[in-house]
This record gives sequence, C-alpha cells and structure tokens, in this order.
Amino acid sequence: MKIDFFPIFGWVGMIFILLAYFLVSFEFFVLNSIVPILLNLFGSCLLALDVLKRRAFAVLTLEIIWAGIALVSLVKVLQ
Repeated sequence: MKIDFFPIFGWVGMIFILLAYFLVSFEFFVLNSIVPILLNLFGSCLLALDVLKRRAFAVLTLEIIWAGIALVSLVKVLQ
C-alpha cells in the first residue's frame, strides 16, 4: 500500500497558516515577529505541494504569492 503524503502536507500547511493568523490576531506575537512569518512561509510551501499535485493552479498561485510575501517579510525582519 502506497501512502500519499501530499494531503498531509496540505493539512499541516493549512494549520501553520491559521496558527500564524491566530497568534497575531490574539497578540501572542506582533505582526513582524519571526514565528508567524516562518509559519506562513512553511505553511504556504507545504500547501503549495498539495495543490500542485492536484493541479489547482489558482490556489497554487495564491500560495506562491503568500510564500513570496513571507520571504520578503523574513528578509526585512532579519536585517
């Protein structure tokens, strides 16, 4: 039996993105903290793997842009 890990990547990615939103919304972290930025970056990359396999290109575009924004934010925070 072959296990398909891509749906698991999608679920974990979605949880990371929602967790980042929750942590910032309820002020556990400020918006430019590294933790929510990394959660958004890794979450969008994991979710992108799942939607790429499903060929959901509109959602893949969203995830690529989301990861790009997180990457730019990460660079700004680390400077």
